[in-house]
Amino acid sequence: MSTAPAFIIETAGNAVGVVVLQDGGYRFFASDAAARALDGRIFKSPAQAEREARRLETSLRSGRAMMRP
Repeated sequence: MSTAPAFIIETAGNAVGVVVLQDGGYRFFASDAAARALDGRIFKSPAQAEREARRLETSLRSGRAMMRP
């Protein structure tokens, strides 16, 4: 049995998911609710997945900051 390469994706020092080589790319599996929007997406590389996770985190933070009274 062989295993597919997998990489942990982190943002701000926290693991938010893992990507596994699958279907000609790297499929993202979210391990944190904040990264759920990326769950199941296929990326060209682990680096691309990490960039998208960071972009999502920044977007969510901005939205939360705007919602504060």
